[in-house]
Amino acid sequence: MNRYGWPTGIAATSVLGGLIIAVNRPADAWLLLVPFTYIVVGWLLATRRPGNPIGWLCLAAGALFLALGVQEQLVPWLAAHGHFGAAGWLLPLSGLWVPAVAILGIHLPLRFPDGKALSRNWEVFAHGCSALTAVVFALAATDPRSLLEVRNVHNPLALHVVRYFSPVYGLLPLAILLSVASLVVRYRRADGLQRLQLRWIALSGLIVGVFFISSLLQALGFLQGSVLLSSEFDMLTFVSYGAIPVTIAIAVLRYRLYEIDRILNRAIVYLTLTGLLLGTYAGSVVLLGIALQPLTQQSDLAIAASTLIVAAVFQPARRRIQNVVNRRFFRSRYDAQRTIEAFSSRLRDQVDLDALNADLRAVVAEALQPSQISLWLRERT
Repeated sequence: MNRYGWPTGIAATSVLGGLIIAVNRPADAWLLLVPFTYIVVGWLLATRRPGNPIGWLCLAAGALFLALGVQEQLVPWLAAHGHFGAAGWLLPLSGLWVPAVAILGIHLPLRFPDGKALSRNWEVFAHGCSALTAVVFALAATDPRSLLEVRNVHNPLALHVVRYFSPVYGLLPLAILLSVASLVVRYRRADGLQRLQLRWIALSGLIVGVFFISSLLQALGFLQGSVLLSSEFDMLTFVSYGAIPVTIAIAVLRYRLYEIDRILNRAIVYLTLTGLLLGTYAGSVVLLGIALQPLTQQSDLAIAASTLIVAAVFQPARRRIQNVVNRRFFRSRYDAQRTIEAFSSRLRDQVDLDALNADLRAVVAEALQPSQISLWLRERT
């Protein structure tokens, strides 16, 4: 079978499963966005880099999440039509979340970006994690307390003794933490190209982390006065998981790889700017609402005034935050930009060709730090 055979077959089967979910629950069809992102990226990488297991891992993760969705649809449908036995035999598939999580949290970090473990010891650790995944999956599949509770449907493989092995579940998050830590070790040992690839994963981690922390704070009651509801935070957090396969594709295929610093710069700037503007908007609505309460009982005027305030401070705030981020996180780029701007201002007044030559060499050396500099000037004929 050619390199398109197996990836295309897995992708087509996953699409069929997605159609089953969409037809039965059209209101939840948007939930297919993330698993389909993994499917598309997995197919792309598996066909273009068949020797790299990263694509196959993405394909498997997307297919497992879709299989969970199909199982969630089929079990109630079979029970509603009286097929309780068949529905019961599908209950053990609730444990598919275990290999899906293990792929995303353990094997992808251990093998990103070239598909190989850092060393023989890490390879042994990966095999140990695979064995742990199989054990935890067996526990989840035979647990009488299924994640999917349907009336009159019972798991025929249920074993009550598995409750005594519940502490084994705690080894899974520990393995995930160690696997993520391997990325830090890999980054410290990596060369320039691989460091760029790892920065793309850091970008997706930043995006997911921001939404996950926001969702967690909302659930704990710290953001009760926010514009978004808890369910909307959860939705945005779920959608943000799609950033992981996208950045994996960019890093493995090395497409626009060298723009990571610019994208990280923009991400930090606009995340900070968004938080600042939201705080300014919420604060001004409250303060103006209190100040204007004797004049009007409606909040429309306060909202309109707050919108104008946010619009007025947007550009100055963006420039200020950009300068701070450049100085703090991207100092070399900031210094290079300032050096070039200073040279441009001197260039208008420079008439001595030798002095200009020396000045240009000094600017290029300071801004770009090349290994050697050569300047060629065409003579007039």
